[in-house]
Amino acid sequence: MSDKKRYYWLKLPEDFYDDDTIQWIEDQENGAAYVNFYLKLLLKSLSDDGRLIRYVGQRLMPYDVKSLARLTNTDTDTVRVALELFVNIGLVERLDTGELYMNQIDEMIGSETQAATRMRKMRARKSIDVENKRKLPTLNSDERNNVTDKRNNVQKCYTDIRDRDIEIRDRYRDKDIETEKKSMNSSQIKQIISLWNSLDNNIPKVTALNAGTKRYKLLTARINEYGIDDVIKAIKNIRQSRFLQGYVNDFAITFDWFVRPNNFVKVLEGNYTDKKPARKPNSYENTSDAGGGISESTRKQFEEIKREMGM
Repeated sequence: MSDKKRYYWLKLPEDFYDDDTIQWIEDQENGAAYVNFYLKLLLKSLSDDGRLIRYVGQRLMPYDVKSLARLTNTDTDTVRVALELFVNIGLVERLDTGELYMNQIDEMIGSETQAATRMRKMRARKSIDVENKRKLPTLNSDERNNVTDKRNNVQKCYTDIRDRDIEIRDRYRDKDIETEKKSMNSSQIKQIISLWNSLDNNIPKVTALNAGTKRYKLLTARINEYGIDDVIKAIKNIRQSRFLQGYVNDFAITFDWFVRPNNFVKVLEGNYTDKKPARKPNSYENTSDAGGGISESTRKQFEEIKREMGM
């Protein structure tokens, strides 16, 4: 039996239903059905790192409303309304390839190998055997010896498998810890906190980046993916965005929002950077577009960002 097959599960935090976003969805008409559909999308996307797309022959085919309804056994009207809602508030993103990406999937994926699954079943069977043993009649000496020999053989096999799995587990755990140490040393943490706290006062300050926290893990992932220089560049890009600094509406960027994968890359690529002001027209030029305040193109850009963020 091959041990390479991997099983996945969804890891929900205990306060999942207390989250403001989930509570807001539940408050909508048919909201409970929307949340149930969202959980089904998360589950269907686990094995592909949060992405949902069909592989049809040699082509990638995006899911439409009908195919998503079949996939999740959900009413088509519920799928249509819920999917539009999820995209508008940022839970789901449509990628350029047509894929649906579940933005909150990073901290929700759990998996184990087939060997680990077998070990769990073996421990469960052992627990049942212990319980059944209490109910067995008393055996004579020869019968007890036979049972003991068989049990010792099973126990030896169990111990060998357990020791092997523990060794594999520790090997990968040590590798993960070593990777995390390479990505985030104390000087880098101080540099990032200092740079972040030098931003505009509208932006909430960072007081700590403690190992093991969600923000620490997300930042470590961004460093592993892009490098420390690009993380610093992205933080500096915030200074070039009135929107991110909270001068356009009541939104201002936070560190936890910044380190999420889809938000980070947009900041890094300058999607929120202010456009350069238009050249002031000469007296003989048409001045119909030279009114006060921000330009119409900038205003449209901000409106588009607000729609992306569900505001």
